[in-house]
Amino acid sequence: MIDAGPVAAAIDAALAADAFPGGVLVVADQGTVVLRRAFGQRARPPYPGAGAAVTLDTVYDAASVTKAAATMTVLLRLAAAGKVDLDAPAQRWLPELGQPGADAIRVWHLGAHAAGFIWWLPFFERIAQGDRAAVLRQIGQAPLERPPGSGSLYSDLSFISLGFLCERAGGARLDELHRTLVTAPLGLAASLGFRPLGEPASTDGAVIAPTEHCPRRGLLIGEVHDDNAHRMGGVAGHAGLFARAEALVELGLALAAAHEGAASLFDGGLVRRCFAPAGVPGSTWRIGWDGPAPVVPGATTPSSQVGDRVARSAVMHLGFTGCSWVIDPPRGRVIALLTNRVHPTRETQIYREHRPRIHDAVIAALDGG
Repeated sequence: MIDAGPVAAAIDAALAADAFPGGVLVVADQGTVVLRRAFGQRARPPYPGAGAAVTLDTVYDAASVTKAAATMTVLLRLAAAGKVDLDAPAQRWLPELGQPGADAIRVWHLGAHAAGFIWWLPFFERIAQGDRAAVLRQIGQAPLERPPGSGSLYSDLSFISLGFLCERAGGARLDELHRTLVTAPLGLAASLGFRPLGEPASTDGAVIAPTEHCPRRGLLIGEVHDDNAHRMGGVAGHAGLFARAEALVELGLALAAAHEGAASLFDGGLVRRCFAPAGVPGSTWRIGWDGPAPVVPGATTPSSQVGDRVARSAVMHLGFTGCSWVIDPPRGRVIALLTNRVHPTRETQIYREHRPRIHDAVIAALDGG
């Protein structure tokens, strides 16, 4: 285990600043979990869960961590089975992508946010509840902002498209593919999964931290926070995953093991390719994960939301709800920090000051100061 004192101090400072009601932090190093910490309360007064302490088993809406922990892990499994070629045209599976220039989009462009899509559109204002196919049709009508491969722009449209591509290649809905190809083989199906609206979920019976008090939908507990994912029925390539922190750590360790050539559910060559810089000009993006931002000497604020101490070998993904996931394969190191910083409102921004400090404190403790 590690000296958790500085980590606890960073978390306590965030709680005192009201950066979030509570959360769970789980850390692995050299392939072994060395820190588990639950902190704060599930909710703020007067909402349900106020006064109830967060436990290590508390489930959080992982938001955009879905992109890496669900869509990309499914894609890795499909690619290893020969059902997807990362270098093939995306139109092979998604003929709906019919806008000018879309014929140049390769599968890997979607994962590296380099397909040329705009970052976001309010599909929830435009389509009927549950009409997932309408979302893909509208993506295929949205003009590209730049030629595919010429640069990266973080885009929910890219990963919504990639989720549909996985479904076409895998012959099932994304949540089913994730369960059968990823979480069930790893023994994580009860701790990591989607919660489709109106359907049984793998995390049923779990204690789930609430997210936002939405003017349209009320207090969200166990219902996906992202509006577009909600309109798509709770299952989408960009959001919708609910997670326990330890499950994300176990998934990260399986990916790290594959990267380092050890026996794993995942193909090592594919993981190494996706964890390497994608080669897109001016971008830190890998395929499905981001890389460390360059540290700016003399800067007064951290260069990244996972701090400035993260190794250059690490990959990561963040979630709007206040979650982060870091994997550093050579060190067998995984960090999962889950919070509900959007509770009861997304307007809480102080979290951005404290998340990097927590990550820096973790890595300082792992590295001995």
